[in-house]
Amino acid sequence: MLGANTICAICSNRKAKRHCPGVKGEICTLCCGTERENTLICPLDCAYLLEGHRYEWERNQGQQLTEVPHSKYEITDNFLYHNEAMVGALAATLLKRALELPAVQDRDLGEALNALVRTRETLLSGLYYDSVPTAPVPEALFRETQKFLEETNAKQPLKEEDVIKSLVFLERLCAARNNGRPRCRAFLAFLRQQFPHVAAEKTPGGLIVTA
Repeated sequence: MLGANTICAICSNRKAKRHCPGVKGEICTLCCGTERENTLICPLDCAYLLEGHRYEWERNQGQQLTEVPHSKYEITDNFLYHNEAMVGALAATLLKRALELPAVQDRDLGEALNALVRTRETLLSGLYYDSVPTAPVPEALFRETQKFLEETNAKQPLKEEDVIKSLVFLERLCAARNNGRPRCRAFLAFLRQQFPHVAAEKTPGGLIVTA
């Protein structure tokens, strides 16, 4: 319970109104709203983070992306209907690995997905070359998803065009969920809500505070 004179642990100025599990202290509503995913990487189960994501998505839903990832591909409702299992399996694989890593952000997922698309395009052309991301977190996400695809293909050959379009769809969804904050995790939180069985097995990375 907050004391009447509790001061915000972030600004050290205004009265604290809510507990922040990331900073393990009490903060004011203004700092919660302005610093969330700007200077803070919030825990994915934070109720204020989830409510903020919900509000931002409802406000921005329907807006066209200024730049559509891999715009040459047409992703139809019919494609998604027939490839729901593939899209879901790829998303769950990314989520599982992301929750094993510290403070993964949406840009890490987007970078990994982009590299996967380019790699699978090269494979479709008959060449074998992995466009591995240079940053360690996107690289880890990339390699885990590649491993999943290779193991799945060994059991039952995959149609490469469907794999590429499934990856493109996820990359576009990641871009659509972006709220413009530098440390956005809206797409990751969305995946966590879509696959509660995966989230239940993994513990997400904690919060990081930077100046």
